[in-house]
Amino acid sequence: MDDITFNERMIKKYNYLILLLFLANSIYGQTKIKNFSSDSTLFFDEMEEYLTYSRSADGKAVMDDFSWNWYGGIFSDKEREIVYKTCNVMLRARKRGFPDFRNYLYAISNFVNSDKQTEETFEQWNDIVIRLAKGKSKKRFTDYLQSCNDLFEENLLYKSSANSWAANNQNYKFGFDSLPSIEFDALTLTCYSKGDSSVIYNTKGVYYPTEATWVGVGGKVTWERAGYSPDSVYAEIDEYRISVKSPTYKIKDATFYDYRYFKEPMKGLLEEKILANVVQEKASYPRFQSYNAYLEIPNIVEGVDYIGGYALQGRKVVGRGTEEQDAYVVFKRNNVPFLVMASKTFSIRPERIVSQIAAATIYLKEDSIYHPGLSFKFFTDERKVTLIRDHQGIKLTPYFNSYHQVDMDFETLEWKVDSPTVEFKNLTGGTKTDATFVSADYFSKRAYMSMMTMQTDHPLYIIKQLVDKLDTNLVTNQQLVEHTLRSYAQIEPMLLSLSYQGFINYNYDAKYFIVKDKLINWVKASGGNVDYDVIGFYSKIKGQNNASLSLINYDLKLRGVNSVNVSDSQEVIIYPRGKELTLKKNRDFDFSGVVQAGRFDIMGSNFGFKYDDFMIDMPNVDSLRIYAETGELDQYNKPVIRRVKTVIEKINGNLLIDKPNNKSGVKPADEYPKLNSFRDSYVFYDKKSIQGGVYGKDDFYFHVKPFQIDSLDNFDNEQLKFAGTMLSGGIFPDFEETLTLQPDHSLGFVRSTPPGGFDMYGGKGTYHDTIRLSHDGMRGNGKLEYITSTTYSNDFIFFPDSMNAIAQKYNVEESPVAVEFPPVEGENVKTRWLPFKDIMYHKEISKPIAMYDMKSYMHGQTMIQPDGLTGAGTFEFERAEMDANLIKFKFKDFQSDTA
Repeated sequence: MDDITFNERMIKKYNYLILLLFLANSIYGQTKIKNFSSDSTLFFDEMEEYLTYSRSADGKAVMDDFSWNWYGGIFSDKEREIVYKTCNVMLRARKRGFPDFRNYLYAISNFVNSDKQTEETFEQWNDIVIRLAKGKSKKRFTDYLQSCNDLFEENLLYKSSANSWAANNQNYKFGFDSLPSIEFDALTLTCYSKGDSSVIYNTKGVYYPTEATWVGVGGKVTWERAGYSPDSVYAEIDEYRISVKSPTYKIKDATFYDYRYFKEPMKGLLEEKILANVVQEKASYPRFQSYNAYLEIPNIVEGVDYIGGYALQGRKVVGRGTEEQDAYVVFKRNNVPFLVMASKTFSIRPERIVSQIAAATIYLKEDSIYHPGLSFKFFTDERKVTLIRDHQGIKLTPYFNSYHQVDMDFETLEWKVDSPTVEFKNLTGGTKTDATFVSADYFSKRAYMSMMTMQTDHPLYIIKQLVDKLDTNLVTNQQLVEHTLRSYAQIEPMLLSLSYQGFINYNYDAKYFIVKDKLINWVKASGGNVDYDVIGFYSKIKGQNNASLSLINYDLKLRGVNSVNVSDSQEVIIYPRGKELTLKKNRDFDFSGVVQAGRFDIMGSNFGFKYDDFMIDMPNVDSLRIYAETGELDQYNKPVIRRVKTVIEKINGNLLIDKPNNKSGVKPADEYPKLNSFRDSYVFYDKKSIQGGVYGKDDFYFHVKPFQIDSLDNFDNEQLKFAGTMLSGGIFPDFEETLTLQPDHSLGFVRSTPPGGFDMYGGKGTYHDTIRLSHDGMRGNGKLEYITSTTYSNDFIFFPDSMNAIAQKYNVEESPVAVEFPPVEGENVKTRWLPFKDIMYHKEISKPIAMYDMKSYMHGQTMIQPDGLTGAGTFEFERAEMDANLIKFKFKDFQSDTA
């Protein structure tokens, strides 16, 4: 059954093939033309028959078009003979009606219609067609005719749906040397594609149509479509080759002229590509890349130089470096480089210069501010530089500032190049408002240990080991891989993290890193082998820049700084007034505000922290506030500390925080911090809480001599001693004394009068015994002599204009002389003395004042004055009483005008 089926199939196929051959022979026999006639009319009819039998409608249309030229008297007799000959060769070579004969007829029609072509060139061209027709490559023949047809009809060397190449003249000649060619002695060559065009002016060359290749010599390419004048920006080319199938080409060894920036031409690579819908402002072709990678363009923008390789890509200049050498954009101030941007690539347009990643160096005298990789933008209209850290890769690394000796972490640096100020801030519209400025010698034991994570060896220690082994601070990733026996995937996140923290400068692309001193110092500090500090400035602020750098004196003004921890061990913290301070060279900084040093708060202005000396200059201390032990213990059995009520004002001195080589506080130094006062300072008692504020600071104060207090964080109360002079506003003569801590937790003193007592109020009276000063006021325990009276009290209260007391005893010594005084004795009386009115009042409290024979009593008060003794109230004598507002008492008698 299978055999029968196979045979039947073979018979059917055979019969089918016989039928096809019969039909083909029948058709061929009807249209077969063995030779075209040399008679022009017969030739036309035969050609029409040949084409219409191939494709009836198309053939008729072709011949209709051809008839106008064939019978129009355009072809000469010689040219007709050439056509007969060529068509017969094509016929024998079995060329197709379409597209071969059709293209040939179109080509010769366009050819003879050209004013530039002659019978001679017509014959040359047909000879080439004949050679190709006889050749083995059907495609080469077809491509040649198609190409020539485009050339004759539209002056196009090449035409496709994607692009076309056009000559601007018909001054060409045909040749054949293994390949057909079309030679132009001079032309402008234009490529059209996607609605745009590219032109090579004043060139010449040979076009190989079957290869779609143009081999040219000489020419000029301009940047007009990028908006540049053809006289100022252009390239001249020598020998070159272009594949015309593409709207792109590259030409080596082009000579480029850009008179905007260079006086002399340069050699390099020219590249052209036609793109669709490109406006002048965004044109990226033609392109030129210089061979020289170290060109200089002074004042590429006013005050800005460029150094490096040069490329012009359409409208934008591209600065390029090499693997070994970066390109540079140099911003100058006062004709000296100030900001230098280094990158492998810069995009330079008339309106801006940008780089996706560039290293930045800002020169501050012999120092600099450096970052290994930032986003860089310079807008020429605003003349503003913007450097952005976008928290990706190497951009995470903080800036290193060798002038101020701090690592700086903020998002954006802005500088208007004509401004004397550089601004450090965060991205506009972002949520981040903080920035940090951390000392280059900062170390934190806690931070160091936290870097261990799950590792058995500390990453910083591992890298230091490798640096010591290699004896270099430049380490490759491969060297670290081999040293740690870890993979690239394991070490790269670690290196990026260390770069962000400022321990290394990591070149992510080149896979190497440079170990900074900070890493070495952290390892040494962890073992106590090197001094370090804990100084850092944390800025957090809205609506203002975190910091501003003055280019006049390089001061760095920091804002939003709530506090600065200067020393952990010595408990010194600074609270800047207005949360602002000015950072100077090598971490010195100026500020006003409060210095908290152990148990002392020092408030003032124009303070200056000196890093190397590890001290604070304090020329204007407004007040010194002290916290002292109260003698009580808290629930943890520790001394209770409370603020001393009195402050010392107008100090000029300094604070020695610790030894300059012991900023870490690792070595015990119990005597620090030390406070030195170099000039006289003052203690005032003018608070309202002190007797209502009667002790005005103009004339009542303690004049403190220069002093020193050490151990501010753990002093003993006995150390609080301030020698000086007491000026009591005329209550007493000025006297030397020492302020100490009083029971009411204020500064004052307790002292005795000298022998003979103290004159009071300019000699109005004399005081004997004890004087006390505290926030209870100026008081006394003793006796007061005034005229012939003596007042005794254990609590005199002395005011600048008066004295008050509860006198336990009071007496007036009798005097029979010119001004008479009777004898008087009083107990427990209220006393008030107005020395400048020369009157002293004694008023009974619980017992009348005894007078004369001590059996007469004054119920009320007595008033003693230089002109005598008076009284007011009820005077009780013998068996009588007298009430009067004014009673004058004499030695043996008394009287009253109204009683």
